Amino acid sequence: MATQTLTINDILTFTNTPLGSDVPWQLNLVTYSFLGPGNVAYWADTVPGTNPALNGLVRGATEADIQHVSTAIENAFAPAAAAWSTVANVVVAEATSGVGDITVGAIKFGAPRDPGALGATEKTTLDYSNPLRGDIWFDNGSRTGITAPYVVPGGVGYLAVVHEIGHALGLVGDATIAGNKTWDSLRYTVMSYNDLNGGGLDNVKTGYPTTPMLFDIARLQYLYGADPSVNTGDDTYTFSTTNGWPIQAIWDAGGVDTIDGSDQTRRLVIDLNPGGESYSHTRSGKKPPTLADRKEEIHIAFQPLRNVDGLPDPAFDNNFIENAKGGSNDDEILGNLADNRIEGRGGDDQLRGGGGFDTYVYNSGDGD
Repeated sequence: MATQTLTINDILTFTNTPLGSDVPWQLNLVTYSFLGPGNVAYWADTVPGTNPALNGLVRGATEADIQHVSTAIENAFAPAAAAWSTVANVVVAEATSGVGDITVGAIKFGAPRDPGALGATEKTTLDYSNPLRGDIWFDNGSRTGITAPYVVPGGVGYLAVVHEIGHALGLVGDATIAGNKTWDSLRYTVMSYNDLNGGGLDNVKTGYPTTPMLFDIARLQYLYGADPSVNTGDDTYTFSTTNGWPIQAIWDAGGVDTIDGSDQTRRLVIDLNPGGESYSHTRSGKKPPTLADRKEEIHIAFQPLRNVDGLPDPAFDNNFIENAKGGSNDDEILGNLADNRIEGRGGDDQLRGGGGFDTYVYNSGDGD
């Protein structure tokens, strides 16, 4: 249950991202618009490969290849965009009129486009005048992963929407890290192409992250800054059990907050520290749970990193999740530097504080 203090260089190393590869937009408002019937022709090559405006993913496409996104994608886009907007000082919103910074459309994937992709995004380079910059294209529905049943939080189609928006905001994709697949996985970054345990993606359609994860939040806050106005009330975070035990990360800028596992019957590990990973698991006995044993998960964002030097921002030194509630099983709860209230509830629990003036609520049968 150790919590790491990381710099931006650590995170970029873990995600195999050279410093300077992530290129943000110049403003903190990024708009998007969906490809409409009236502008399909602009994006199509009537003679494939001849339209000089098209040097990217749509090059060689005909009007028949280019479509408006499905209703499922359109409905998922706003909450997926909001998931990014709530972790950094950038707002991703639908354009109120005209064409947005990002065009979102559907296209038939196949040669020369990636035949195995659910989506793809034009590169975000320093050429801010490029009209293709950050445009997102989803598969036109020929692959089941991008169809309605899976374009919901926890589904692989919803993950594709979150992932592509990350590209459009300036995050490059992550390549396999030789000898370190633990970090280059969807458990720590939605920009990864490895599953939650660091292996290759397979045909599983549910159980995926519903939010940007720890490394994504750190990278985006490094690019755009952290938003001190997000989740400043007394917030409670619970373990989601829908759609294949999805995983989430939280950025909370203030208030007296709680991770509440009181409805859980599985064993819990709750770590209140920045970067802490809290989860239910199926491991019995005294052996520590493996990644494969984990079910519902909540990760707490690291302390934001300053763009000037990539080091933790002292303005957020006291930014913590303060309280934790265990479930009915044998739980392990670790506090942080704040004044924590830690409730074991049922089971033979291990409750440990950090550096604050902590309050422990024990039930009969609790351990340490």
